[in-house]
Order: sequence, then C-alpha cells, then structure tokens
Amino acid sequence: MVDSIGSNGSALRSAQQASLTATTSTPGSATLTAAQIARAPRAGDSASNVSVSNNRGDSGAARGQRALSFGSSLVQSASDGLADIGSVLSQIGDLLDEGGNGSAPSDEERETLNARLDEIDRIAGDTRFEGAPLLAGKGPQTFALANDATPASTPSAITLSPASTQALGLGSLDLTTGAGRTAAREAVGAAQQFVTGQLSQLNATSAALEQSSAEVASINENQYAAGASFDTPPASAQASLLADPAGAYAAQTQNLPPALLSLIG
Repeated sequence: MVDSIGSNGSALRSAQQASLTATTSTPGSATLTAAQIARAPRAGDSASNVSVSNNRGDSGAARGQRALSFGSSLVQSASDGLADIGSVLSQIGDLLDEGGNGSAPSDEERETLNARLDEIDRIAGDTRFEGAPLLAGKGPQTFALANDATPASTPSAITLSPASTQALGLGSLDLTTGAGRTAAREAVGAAQQFVTGQLSQLNATSAALEQSSAEVASINENQYAAGASFDTPPASAQASLLADPAGAYAAQTQNLPPALLSLIG
C-alpha cells in the first residue's frame, strides 16, 4: 500500500530531488539569441511545466521548445512587417502607373507618394521583437534560432536585411519629371521583388520551425511517459494511482536505483 511508505517515502522524494539540478537562468542582457531566451522561464509557463522542467534541469525538450517558440515569434514579427511594407509598395506602384510613363507627377501625386514612402520607414522602424528592430538599421542582422536542445533539422539562424526606403533603393527618388517617374517605378518593382524574396525565406523558415517544434513535442511526451517527476505525475499516472495505488506504486519504483529503493524499506 502507498500509505506504508511513511517517512521513507519522504526520504525517497528528497533523495530524488537531491540527485537533480535546476539550471534555469535569466540572461543579463537583451541579446536576442534563442539559446539565451530559451533558458529563462516564460510568463506563460504553467506551474506543472515549470516544476517538471526544473526537476530535470531544464536541459532537454523544455529548452528546445522555448528556443523554437522564440524563433517562431521572431519570424512572425518580421513577416508581418514585410507584408505591410509590400502592401505599401504595391500602392506606390499603382500610383506611379496611374499617371502613365513620361509624365511628371503632379504636386498632389508627389505628396501622396512621399507619404507612402514615409509609411515604409515607419513600419520598418516599428517592426521589433523583444525590443530589437528587425527591419531597420544599416546592414543585415543574424538571429540564432537553434540551441543544443533543438532537433538537427532546426535552422541555425535567420538573417534579416533592412527594409527602409534607403535600404530598398527608394530614398532619393526623383518625383519631379517624367523620367523620374519611370525610374521610380523600376525601383519600386525591384523593391517588391526583394520583399517577396525575404517573405519566401521567412515562410520556409517558419515551416521548418513548426516541424522541429512537432519533433520536440513528441520527445517531451516520451519523456513524461518514460519517467515524469515522482511528485508531479501526469494526469494519466494520477488516474492509475487512484484506481490501483499498490500497482501504480510498484510501476513507479521498479526502475529506481537500489540505493533509493533501500530507503523504502
């Protein structure tokens, strides 16, 4: 019977806890790498998840899943920003086409076009993740996506290029002449191709992260099935304990080391 464990059961649990080490830590900086973010407990973690994660040193599937969640959120933020910029580029292209090649934009058209260009810079500057700009800056930025707990198929990193008007080649358009209108339309077309390419890259990375996340989820389930914490069994184990306490206890302890089994008496 489970009740016969008595104080020896408490000793067993203490010995189990002493043999395990919690290694969660909080990064001291805002460096955006999955390896660092993945080690810090998240606000959305349930008490049971944090308990099991800490009991196992948070060295396996939990860290891997956090790294993948970090990567997926970062990729989604960048994708949303680029999609918005692509939409504005389409509007600019339509405005340039409406006037026809060879004619200089009117004052009203120039005002509208300049407002759209300003909107691109606003979106690029506002697209951030964990406080870091994703689409602004002077050069490409690389963000780590994998750590030692993610599947081998996980993309190691994602590189994002700036998408401001300056970076897209739209920073010094001549909107005062017909030739300038034609050149501007060509520049907008090139910018659209660039944004489309970036979005394709992000979509492929997102799909790869989803696949890796599914692999980690499967590993996590197997870890629970193979040996969840003695103090925090999953729901299925709790049901077994209520239905057959003696049998559930025997199953729980059959693979414990002899040194721990000796404490039961």
